[in-house]
Amino acid sequence: MTSALARVLLGGRAAWALTAGAVAFVLVQALRLRLSYYDSWDYWNDARARLGEPGAVFYRVHGPLEALLLSPLVATLDRDGRGPWSGPHLLHVGLAALTLVALHRWLRPVVGARGAAVGVLAFVATRLFVRYAPHALVDIPAAGWVAATFAAWDRAEGAATRGHRARARAWAVAAGVALGAGMLHKYTLLALPGALGGAALLRAALEPRGGAQLGRLALTGLSCLTVFALGFGATFLRV
Repeated sequence: MTSALARVLLGGRAAWALTAGAVAFVLVQALRLRLSYYDSWDYWNDARARLGEPGAVFYRVHGPLEALLLSPLVATLDRDGRGPWSGPHLLHVGLAALTLVALHRWLRPVVGARGAAVGVLAFVATRLFVRYAPHALVDIPAAGWVAATFAAWDRAEGAATRGHRARARAWAVAAGVALGAGMLHKYTLLALPGALGGAALLRAALEPRGGAQLGRLALTGLSCLTVFALGFGATFLRV
């Protein structure tokens, strides 16, 4: 009976049902919250500063992507972060859902459909997701950018292995875009290019066709720097 219960709980459908319940829970929370919780107000203040509102100051330790995402919502709320709807919180529930999609896309080729579903469930079962997903905070989106980077890079490698060079290059660019966006969202992800690049260089040195991998790594690095520079400039040339 114990093994049968374990199979049910670890089954793909059960895992997705529990994940959907967790997402529904944070969605309900998002409809009730206001920006004064945790650091959400600070990120809201960053968005206001980017738009030139008097008295608003951008916290330079924050990555600019959060302010860029929140900027279109500034007009919908008053200076106290209150208004007729919970736009910033609903935005972050959406970002949390996209994080789950990226995590699944990363895990599925490695552990299969059921394992990926259980992995997503393990993520939503943490206090990080259940407590903080509806807040205007950057930790969960940053995790999503990491998962998206690795998922895209894995697909670039897989396409190259199958001889699909154009597709491999496209996925390499996608990995760079996700990596650059992640760095814009949370500066601690600036450590990720070194880790990813170091692993790719080591693998290239050990494989007979390492030159092609170095080319894909260059595409990833170039697209990453381009996205980071554009996002950085779009914010700090105005603040």
